[in-house]
Amino acid sequence: MHKQNYKVDFMGLISVSHANPNGDPLCGGRPRIDSAGYGLITDVCLKRKLRNRLLEMNTPIFVSPPDHDTDTLEHRASEISCTDKHEYARAACKRWFDVRGFGQLFSFAGRRSTVSVRGPVTIQHAFSVDPIVIEELPITRCINSSSPKKRAPDTLGFRSYVQYGLYIMKGSVCAGLAEKTGFSEQDCIRFRNALLDIFTNDASSARPDGSMTLERLYWWNHHSACGDYSSASVFNTIHIRKKVGIDTPMRFSDYDITETHLAGLTPRIFANVIPEQAQECGSE
Repeated sequence: MHKQNYKVDFMGLISVSHANPNGDPLCGGRPRIDSAGYGLITDVCLKRKLRNRLLEMNTPIFVSPPDHDTDTLEHRASEISCTDKHEYARAACKRWFDVRGFGQLFSFAGRRSTVSVRGPVTIQHAFSVDPIVIEELPITRCINSSSPKKRAPDTLGFRSYVQYGLYIMKGSVCAGLAEKTGFSEQDCIRFRNALLDIFTNDASSARPDGSMTLERLYWWNHHSACGDYSSASVFNTIHIRKKVGIDTPMRFSDYDITETHLAGLTPRIFANVIPEQAQECGSE
């Protein structure tokens, strides 16, 4: 198995149309926004979706839904019997993809000491290109659940959704940390496939099928462990602007997207696809 011995940067462009990409429980489940009104999808939300896709790819995941009533994270962690912290970390990385990829803090009542694994894969919060418009849809009930008597419709609450937003997701894979956790080149490819498939089987009433789309994924393979350029320099090569005459974008095609290339570093570009049918635009 080949080591992941070079840095990777990636950027995804996510369309959200009439959906709630990441509700805020402190604001009644409304789509998350920052103080300036830009839409936000947290890194935790994105990692949950990626873990779900990896599970569907038959990949062992530590932070996954329980298989039975007694299955907990503490129970799973106790299945590794190493007492030495370094040995425990190595065993956990070998056993679970998300541990050797994202890292994990093992701190449970049954353990005498805390084990911390720092993973090579980092994902930032995804922010919208422009401030988003949030619509409120009232939810009504016309059937009485506790009495056979007819009743007039009444409002139970509201469902919030983003009218349209183009979100930018950024992340990197650190080769130095990949060597420590055993995150291989094959793992990196599997992770990329999960990214391309991130919204498959993710539909809900808040996110109907087709309402969230990974429009484009940029993937830069550097030629060294430290990288040929800084991540900021790499991400700044992608320029996204509203087309002339568009005040409120309502679709991905309302944006002009241009790329400038850094010497010796050309991205692979995957456009609105699933991994098996990846239409690759560009080359490494």
